[in-house]
Formats: sequence, C-alpha cells, structure tokens
Amino acid sequence: MKKVIALIISLPLTVFSAEWQSLNGPPAGRADDMSMGQDGSTWVIYAADRTHKLYKSVNEGEYWDSIYTHPEVTNPTCVITEPNYARVVYIGKNDATPVWKSTDWGQTWESKSYGITNTNPLCFAMDPNNPNVIYAGFEWYTDVDYTIFRTINGGEQWNPCGSSSLIHSYTVRDIWVNPNSPQILYVATNNSVWKSIDGGNNWIRLNPPAGLADIYCLTLNTDILPNALFVGVRDWDGDCGVIYRTQNNGSTWQEVFRLGPYLPTPEPTALEIEKNTAGQIMYTTFWPWGFYKSTNYGNSGSWFESNNGIVDRNLRSLIQHPQTPGWLFVGAYAALYKSANYGNLWQEKSNGYKLAESDDISAVNSNIFETSYTPFDQIDGIIKSYDAGNNWQWVYIDHDFEPTDVEIAPSKYRYHIRLILGKYWTYC
Repeated sequence: MKKVIALIISLPLTVFSAEWQSLNGPPAGRADDMSMGQDGSTWVIYAADRTHKLYKSVNEGEYWDSIYTHPEVTNPTCVITEPNYARVVYIGKNDATPVWKSTDWGQTWESKSYGITNTNPLCFAMDPNNPNVIYAGFEWYTDVDYTIFRTINGGEQWNPCGSSSLIHSYTVRDIWVNPNSPQILYVATNNSVWKSIDGGNNWIRLNPPAGLADIYCLTLNTDILPNALFVGVRDWDGDCGVIYRTQNNGSTWQEVFRLGPYLPTPEPTALEIEKNTAGQIMYTTFWPWGFYKSTNYGNSGSWFESNNGIVDRNLRSLIQHPQTPGWLFVGAYAALYKSANYGNLWQEKSNGYKLAESDDISAVNSNIFETSYTPFDQIDGIIKSYDAGNNWQWVYIDHDFEPTDVEIAPSKYRYHIRLILGKYWTYC
C-alpha cells in the first residue's frame, strides 16, 4: 500500500484574471531505448517509449516531437537509426509484426518482419560499416523457436542467427558488434555471454562470471585493453548489480564494481565506453539507482555515483553523442536527461513528451507545482515549472509515497514538502 504525502508550499498568493490556455505540460518523458544519427548537418535522436509512442528530437534533446503517423507504430520497445542517414529508422514492438521501418524520419512506415517468428523484440544492433545488416534480439518464451535474427538487406528478409544454436533457448538482452571486425558479435542473455566470429552463423557460450548468468548489458574496449569485455550482471542472491571484466574470452573474470546490497536489486541497464577518451572513461546505469562512471578504464575502485541533476533514477537507456565529446543522454520512466560534461551534471530534457497526469496543482506568480504521476509505472512525485508552465522539471519522485495535495501558505520564502504527520522533511 502506498503512503500519502501532503505537500505545503509557503509563498504569498496573488490571483490574476486571465484567459485559459494550454501549458503543454507537465511532460512525462520516458525512453526505454534511444538511437542517434546524423542527417546532413542535423543530429537526430529517436526515443522509444514502450508505454506510448516513438519520439524524435532534431535539436539534440531540447525538444521532442511524438511520431504517430501509423496506427501500428505505437508502444515501441526498441529503436535504431542509421548513423549517417538518420531519416532511416527501425522500431521493434510486441506484436505479430514486430519490426517496422521508416525512410522519412518517421512520417510513413512499412512492416519489415518477414522471416521473424518471435513477437517480443528487446534490442537492435547495426553493422557500423553496413547499415543494411541489422541484428534483432528477442525475449524467450514457451514455444518460441528463435531469439536472435539478422537481416542483410535492410529488413526485407530476416533469418535466425545460427538456427541450431542453444542461444535461441534464452532471452537476448543486448548485442554488440565489433566496429573494426563486424563479423565478431557478443550477445548478453539471461544464461551467459555468447560470441560469434562469423556474423552470427555459429555461437560459443562464454563461461559466466562467478557462476552468475543473468547478464543484462555488455560492451568492449577495443582501444586500450585487447578483448576487454565488460558485462552487467544482476546478482539476485546478493541483491546487487555487478560489473565484471574479462580479457580472455571468459576463462577468468574480475569484479570491477558492485552496487548494493539494495532493494530493489539493482539492474544494470546500459554500459558505454566514452568514445573520445580512448576507453579511460566508462559509464553504466542501474535501475532504479541511477548513473555511475569510471575515470580509470573501468578498473576496480574507480567507479562512483554521478546523479547530480537526475531526479528520476529509474534509468533504462544511455547513449553518447557520436561527435561531441562528453555529451550523454539517459532515459528514465518519467524524464530524459542530458549531460554536456561527461555525466558530471545533468539537466532534464523532456519538453514535448506526453503529459503526466495530475492530482492537484497550485501556483504563485510564475511558479507552478503539481502532484503528478505516470500511470503505467506507478511513478508519483512533484513536478514544478519556474516560468509559468513553459518548462517543467521533476523535483521529487518516489515509488512508495503518493503526493496528493499541493497548498500555498506564507513561510519565509522556502518551499516545504511535508509528509503526513511531519515525520520527514525535504526542500524542493
């Protein structure tokens, strides 16, 4: 059962007579997956919100437009765009026709699912040197034959990768294609890490770290440490999220970062190596604990939390700007965030997204407070505008405490959130 918060805001109240107008907010930004590419001089970001639609930004996350030009292109679970021709974009969705393609920035769509026999896509990966070669990973469930497919002609036809391999008995959560040797693939599953050296025709299973096989994400450092494979593991028994590294194809593993024990058990949702630092800086996200980074090649003892500016720490996705060093984007359940300094400071960038639902609202001058929630994930919190509703940001989010009222009263220029009975206090 959720607990209830009563919110008291202390400020003088002035009421003005005015006509009503839409504030276009507050937004509830969500990105289960993101992909970024270039089209001419424009950088385009696509964000898949599995509870709603596909969103697109053409100004590096400052504003988002929803894409809804086809009744079937809703609730996308994953997305990928061509890195140098971003008008081409693919989405995956839980459906009998799970893959769709657009060649005009999402204005029109075609189903590109021929040959796919699974209806629950989770991830994409594209050959960096040939955008017609795409891999799609799927969830395993009863009566499913295959969980990873490949197309070599831009989605016209898909075939299972290594149709006789045991990899198809497991859920495929992440796929990494070697940019220097695209025939080399690594795949994270709920069983272990799998490797192919022939474009997915044949697979070998790497020994999992410390007997832990629940792998959620992976990446490789091909610049400094040869064959340095990093994986994110959810350790259910220890209530921890753990990053491991191997440099010998899984013969031995080294634990380099452990988050926990915490409840809920941290789930590693993304791993990235900063492209512009030769592997020195690494990033990872943990649901629901936020963003962490290493400044020493991912070595043990070098990881630290970096959530300055991130209110919603239910992070599901992470991408880097392909060209601008240190620019990062992360997506959570209720907000998207952008950093322009290697994740040291974050700003919410959710303008244009679908609206959060509101229980109560209160305003003074240009300050507006709402108690808001996103129904699909039961995310509740306080959202505020500092400029009469033109821009919004979450200032408080909680899974267990449900804010229901916002009030205004005089009290020395401070805003107070008071939980019922005055047990806890904080500022927003």
